[in-house]
Amino acid sequence: MDCRLSVDCLDEIFEYLENDKATLYSCILVNRLWHESSVRILWRNIWIVPIAYPNRYRWESSSKIIRTLIDCLPYESKILLSEKGIYSTSKLPLVNYASFCKVLSVHEVDQIIQRNLCPTKRELVLQEILKMFMKQTSYLKELDYKITTSDIPVGFTSFPGAINRLSGLSRLTCSSNIKSEFFHQISGICHNIKSLSVEINTIISNGLKDLISQSNLKHLTFITNFSSSSLSYIIPSLTKLSNTLIKLEIIGISFYDFDNLQHVYFSQLQTLTFEREFLYLNTFLEKNGKNLKSLSIGYSDSPLSIAKFCPNLKSLVIAMMNAESLKAILNSCQQIESIEIWCSDYLSEKECVGILRKFLPKNFRKLKLEKCVLYHNHFLRSKTIN
Repeated sequence: MDCRLSVDCLDEIFEYLENDKATLYSCILVNRLWHESSVRILWRNIWIVPIAYPNRYRWESSSKIIRTLIDCLPYESKILLSEKGIYSTSKLPLVNYASFCKVLSVHEVDQIIQRNLCPTKRELVLQEILKMFMKQTSYLKELDYKITTSDIPVGFTSFPGAINRLSGLSRLTCSSNIKSEFFHQISGICHNIKSLSVEINTIISNGLKDLISQSNLKHLTFITNFSSSSLSYIIPSLTKLSNTLIKLEIIGISFYDFDNLQHVYFSQLQTLTFEREFLYLNTFLEKNGKNLKSLSIGYSDSPLSIAKFCPNLKSLVIAMMNAESLKAILNSCQQIESIEIWCSDYLSEKECVGILRKFLPKNFRKLKLEKCVLYHNHFLRSKTIN
C-alpha cells in the first residue's frame, strides 16, 4: 500500500478520536508513522480531559503536559527557570509538541502549574510558557483566559509574535473582571472572533463592551453565579450585533438588565438560552421567535408565547407549568425534533408522557424528562426520568 495513502487513512481515523486522549496517547507509542499522524491531533487541544476519567488519570495527564511544555521551552527560558531552582535543563524533545496547539487555555496552564510546581513561582513559569506559545505555534483558533480576582493577569498579548498568533482567533472564553487593557488589545488584534463566552463576576471590566461590539460575533454566552451581577453597562453593545448574532445564551442566576434588549430584532438569531427567568421573554419572542430553531428556557410566566411566536422550533428545553401550555406548544410547533421537559408538581411525568404520545409531531426524534422542584421561581432539577 502506498505510504501517503496510509497517512491519509490514519489522519481520518484519528480525527474521530480527538476527544479520546487516552487512546490517542496510546497511538503515539505504536510507531513513527502513527506518532506523526496522531500527535498533532492529540496536542491540537491538549486541555480536554473528560470529567468521567479517574482523578488519577487526570493528575498524571496534567503532570505529563506541564513536563512536556517545559521541555519544549527555548534554552534561554530553561536557564532562567533553572537559576530560580524550578527546573533542571535538558535537551529539547524530538518533536516540538507546543507548536501543534491550536487551543490555548491560560486558565488550565495556570491550574496545572499550581498542581505540579511551586505555587509561589507560578507566574514566572506561566510567563515563559506563554512566551513560547506566542513564538512557536503557527496560529491559535481558541483562547481560554478565565481568571479569578486573586489571579495576576499576564500581558501575553504584547509578547513577541502575539499579533500573528492571535489574529486568527475565532473563539474566546474569558472573565468579566480582566483588566481593560487585555480587552482593548484583543479588540485591536482579533477581528474574526465568532464565539465569545464570558464568565460574569462581581466586577465587569470597562473594556468588555468594546470586545462585544465586534462586527463578526455570531455566538455570545454569559455565565454567572452572582445574583447581583449587572449587565446594564454592556447591554447597548448587544444592539450592535442585531444583524450577526446567531446564538445567545444566558446561563446562571437571573439577569434583570434586559429591558433595553426586549425590543431589539436580531435578524439572524436561531438559538436562545435563558436558564433562569427572563422578565421580558414575551416581548422578545414576539420580535425574534419566528427565526428561532432552538430554545431553552428554564422558567416562563407565559409559555403560551412560545406556541404563538416560535412556530419553527426544532429543539426545545422548558420547565412546563401546566398541561394546556404543553398541548399548545406541540400543536403549534410542528417542526420540533427534540424536546426536554422539566416536570414539576404542576405537571407530573405521567401526565406529560400522555400528552406527548398524543401530540408529538411526526419528525420527533428525541425526548428527555426531568423531575424538578419549583423554588422561588427557579426550577431545580433533581433526576432524569428517561
